Amino acid sequence: MPSSAAATVIVASPADHSQIRIPLTQITVTFPEEADFLWGEGAVELQRVGPDGSASTYIGLADMPLPGFDGDGTTATIQLDSPLPAGHYRLVLAANTAESFWFGSGLWDSSEDQVLSDFTVASQGATLDAATDLGVVGGDVTTVSNSLDLAARNDVQLYKLTLASGQEWRLGIQVDAQSIGSGLLPALALFDASGNVIQVRNDGTGRPLAPNDPYLFARLSAGTYYVGVSGAWNLPGQAGGYDPVSGTMGTSGVPQEGGAYRLSLVADAIDAPTAVTGFSLHWADPLDPSPTTLTVAFSGPIDGQSLLSWKPLFAVDGSGRQWPLIPVGYDEGLSQVTFAFDGPTPAGSYTLVDPAGGLTDLVGDVPVATGLPAGVLATWTVGDRPTAPGEDDLGVIWPSQAGGKSGVIHLVPGESRSLRVVVPVGDLYSIIKEVSGGAVQVTRLGQDGAEVDQSTGTKTLAFLEPGVYLLTFRATGDQAATISWSIRGEPLDPDSLVNNGVGQSPALTLRIAGTPFGVLTPESPPAQPAVATSGPALLDPQPFAGGRSSGPDAAAESAGPRVILAARAQEPPRAAFLAGSLPISLDSGLAGRPDALGGPQGVADAQSGRGLVAQAQQAGTLGNRFAYPWDEAAKPGAEPDSEDADPAPAVGQPSAAGPRVAAGEEVVLASQDADALAIRRADRVAELAGSLFRWLLPRSTADDEARGDAGLSAASAGSVSVALSPAGDADGAKDGGLPLGSGRIERAEMVVPIGVLVAAAGVHRLRQLVARWWRRPVARHTPAPHGLPGRPHRKRAGRPRHSASCGRGRAS
Repeated sequence: MPSSAAATVIVASPADHSQIRIPLTQITVTFPEEADFLWGEGAVELQRVGPDGSASTYIGLADMPLPGFDGDGTTATIQLDSPLPAGHYRLVLAANTAESFWFGSGLWDSSEDQVLSDFTVASQGATLDAATDLGVVGGDVTTVSNSLDLAARNDVQLYKLTLASGQEWRLGIQVDAQSIGSGLLPALALFDASGNVIQVRNDGTGRPLAPNDPYLFARLSAGTYYVGVSGAWNLPGQAGGYDPVSGTMGTSGVPQEGGAYRLSLVADAIDAPTAVTGFSLHWADPLDPSPTTLTVAFSGPIDGQSLLSWKPLFAVDGSGRQWPLIPVGYDEGLSQVTFAFDGPTPAGSYTLVDPAGGLTDLVGDVPVATGLPAGVLATWTVGDRPTAPGEDDLGVIWPSQAGGKSGVIHLVPGESRSLRVVVPVGDLYSIIKEVSGGAVQVTRLGQDGAEVDQSTGTKTLAFLEPGVYLLTFRATGDQAATISWSIRGEPLDPDSLVNNGVGQSPALTLRIAGTPFGVLTPESPPAQPAVATSGPALLDPQPFAGGRSSGPDAAAESAGPRVILAARAQEPPRAAFLAGSLPISLDSGLAGRPDALGGPQGVADAQSGRGLVAQAQQAGTLGNRFAYPWDEAAKPGAEPDSEDADPAPAVGQPSAAGPRVAAGEEVVLASQDADALAIRRADRVAELAGSLFRWLLPRSTADDEARGDAGLSAASAGSVSVALSPAGDADGAKDGGLPLGSGRIERAEMVVPIGVLVAAAGVHRLRQLVARWWRRPVARHTPAPHGLPGRPHRKRAGRPRHSASCGRGRAS
């Protein structure tokens, strides 16, 4: 389209909308008829257009050289004093000139400038032959610093690199500009030896902390390659982009001044494809064998952006039905991805498939699983649910349920009703309630045993961890109440999945991510708990039939055993990889509650073959006092100083014969062993070492029993789990439960590798030797210390003098 009406009548060269790649030294203007007699003081001027589109005079009427006309007097040729530099120009027929008035009568307004030609002068663009040679790129990062001058929007810099023969490589390239404080908005391109485009990355595709610093990874064979750094949107292979083969400069770049940048390259040998190293299903509902989430770990780095490609992974059952999975978790450092099921899966066999490359590694390849077909990442089986859920067991709030769970409850005065809901994924949830009639109290009881009041306001927002929750509605007024309620997950930006999962390190550090084989420990499906208690309950081994009651004490008076906590960890286990390739997995699982006398109890995980025996141990250590700072009697109705209230003396607690000590008062037992026992018991590592040592070399001595040591048996498979839990409820222990304030430690699944057992046994033996030295007899009278010769004696603070009755230990 012509720049003006005058451009359709008067023809200029360079032509309108043209790009000149050779030195421009002359301009021609051709009129429709003779015009040499009209020229006079000039007719045209040359303007230069800046990056922002504004034009300024470059050669005005008075400075324009006089033209030479052809024989017909129609074509004027203007020889410039010097070639035009690269840039954007406009040749303008000046306003109020004789030529504009003569040829524009009735066609345009001669009182205004008319653009005859809008053109660009470009110097020779960057070519492959002129690329900077970086040599062979390998496992050591190659870095080069430079800058781009983008005043004319056409500066490009090319680099040549070589990958060694005999190997496939993963080439990583990143440009740093924003991260080093530069104003440059760069683009990145990768070419093969012939200049064909392999990949391009524009600004805005970088890491979350520097989104304008692009990076890329590519699987490449040995050979020669080129890297191009240009301004944003000046992309090769696209309209208006530069061409390094012909040297054509791009015209589509974003207007900017340019700036400094740093280019980094590294190449890693690809010895094997990225493989699945671990797979674990997770059950937020311990009463339902249908999993709620699954985690897959990979041997190498995963492209987090592929999770946002709208190419979902599926769980496929035996009939071929597909169950879509939603990515909800991403751990960049461990290369682990967690997916949520979008609904319950019936009993049967399933496979995890990636049919369209919805999850890829850094070079775009779909990971493989050893022994499984291509595109299949894992297999598993879902069992039948033994019993149907109860009326008030609402089950899992699946991601596809946009409205969550909702309903209407009618309560008479004094009545309460509890609803059981399961949160599959840690997220922000809203609890909405509208009450009509009498006053209502609403509470939420979670996996941690804490009861949260939700009565205030109509809508409450809370971040809920995966697990089981009880919503209890109580009519506290003297009128009947109707409650319309709902609980649902709040919408989440999909980009936050990747942004929350990535680290703050440079892009090239992605290449060192991955989870070693065997570190991600698979969980077992939920099983019927083997240990029961009558204490407060979140989960019932029988179907949750409802929580309706007619009085505040109805729940406490109900019969039947209950389990206090789920026997499965609700989040994927965190694994540590220590020096010497020694894996230790921590998978907390409180399986039951020992009895009040510390008797042994079985662990509730019979299906996996990890059934162990747990022993209660009463240890009133400083740590327990911090965890459970109560000072009630041991059993309801027992005297404070009775034998029943104190079955075994413990450090920091009086014996049955001794006087009762007020809460918070320091206690020192008059025994040679007291201080040593306090030190050993206050150190959880030494206590754990002692338990492991007794497992390695089982024995039982009267001396151990006198010190309150409890036996602990363990098997050789599983994980370490130590849990502290208050016993009983606010009213004290019920139905044989542990007394409130006893501070007992409950353990289950005590398992570690043999190397840890040996080391722990050695540590424990060393502690024994230290304790023996600490307990050696000393004189009842300790002479006053004397200062060193030439120095006055000063009493050392924090080191009290001890009597013989307390041994050589310190008061604790």
